[in-house]
Parts: sequence; structure tokens; C-alpha cells
Amino acid sequence: MVVTASNAHAKVDFKDLSRHRVGGRIVSAGIELEGGMNQIDLARLEDHVLAMGLSENYQRGRENYLDVRGKSLGNLELRLWSDNFSAVTDFLRYAYDECGFATNAKCGMHVHLKFEDMPSTVSFFSSKKVQERFREEYKRKFGDDPKYLARLSNIQCRGDNIFMGVEGFVGHTSPNGVGYCEKSTINLAAYRKLGTIEFRILPNQSTGKEAVESLNWLVSTVEKVYGSFGGIASDAVVTPQRVDADKRMWLIRHTARS
Repeated sequence: MVVTASNAHAKVDFKDLSRHRVGGRIVSAGIELEGGMNQIDLARLEDHVLAMGLSENYQRGRENYLDVRGKSLGNLELRLWSDNFSAVTDFLRYAYDECGFATNAKCGMHVHLKFEDMPSTVSFFSSKKVQERFREEYKRKFGDDPKYLARLSNIQCRGDNIFMGVEGFVGHTSPNGVGYCEKSTINLAAYRKLGTIEFRILPNQSTGKEAVESLNWLVSTVEKVYGSFGGIASDAVVTPQRVDADKRMWLIRHTARS
């Protein structure tokens, strides 16, 4: 997809990535950046994406709740995904360091990962033990940084409780019982929608160097946590078969509605 005025807001389809490889169990990675840029710098960034040969893997959208001051385009959401991990990190460096991409306290860097065996991996991350281990690793890495620690108390990222959510699928609740299936530390509901697992725990990033280091930490930690449990979690909320069947049914219903 070459970005033009008519298709810049087209839906990103993370599902068509089964042939992609990043490394280990992860076969592709996608990022969502929320923030602002000046129009001329956005044009430079999109020219860079085109030169990288990744225009079909890129999307530009808007987030109405954002307002990054000092930028002519203050409410952007930029998405890029690839099986080539260096291409993703190059995009981050270029966006922040060469094109002046900026964020504010409301922003986060969301990461979508696709795995070799998605049903089994979704089942694995439905475990409270696994999610707690992931949060422990996060606190061990970022425990001295208030910006990162604040993300753990953000209602959109907490995911303290697991429940059988909308249409019988696993999600999360806030302490008052309100569902936040799509806004949790580890968003498993993204599998039904996009074919990925979304990690929303990373806060706003200030530089390309910080963004790349955060992404590297996330990917390596996901692999580490998966390996430490041997890919098996005794308290998983759903079985791989349940995950796969539920996704198929949801897609059928979704197609029928559209």
C-alpha cells in the first residue's frame, strides 16, 4: 500500500504475516506510535518508508484524544510492521531522531507480535502466573524510572484480573469489573482482531535510542518468559483449541456484520 491522501487511513492487516520471520518464536513485529510531527517531516518519513520498500507495511492514522503541542500534526498514529527486525528499529530511529516525532504523557508505544503457533501462545499468555512474571521482569528493568513505573498503574495497562470476556474470549477487567479487553498490559483480544498479541506496557518514548532499546527489551523478555515456563502454563485460562475455534467463529460473525 503506497500511502496517498485516499488510502492513508486504510486498515492495517497484521494477519497476513505467516511467512514472516523475526527470530525465535516471534515471526513478525509491528509498532504503533502515538504522537505528533510537522507536515514536512511526515513527508520525509513516508519517503523513507517508500525507499525501504515497506510502504505496504505502513499506515498513518489519527488519534482524536492526542494533542502534541508545537507540531502541525499533533494527533498522529503511525503503524509499521515487518519480519525484518532491523527495518522496524530503523523506522523508529528515523521517526524520532531525523524527523522529530514527539509524544506526550498520554502516549505509549504499542507493540504487536506474531508467533509461530498463535493459539498456543495466546493460551500461554492468558495465565496470571505468566503475566505476573512479565510484570516482574518489567519492574526489574525499569524499577528506577517513574515514567515506566507509572505505566503499571495506568488503568488502560493494568490487566489485574483475567476473565472470560466478550463472546467467551479471554480479556481483562479493571478493579471495578469494567472490561478493558483491548486496553491491557498484554492485549490478547488483538488476536481475534488482528492475529497478533499486543503489548501496551511501554510508555511514551523520547528518542529513537530509547524506543529501540525498549523494543529490544520487550522482544527478548517475551522470549525469556516463554522459555522459562517451557511454553506451558498450568493456569492458562483458555486452551489452544478454544482460542483457535473462537477466533474462527468471531471472524465469521465479523464478516457477516460487515
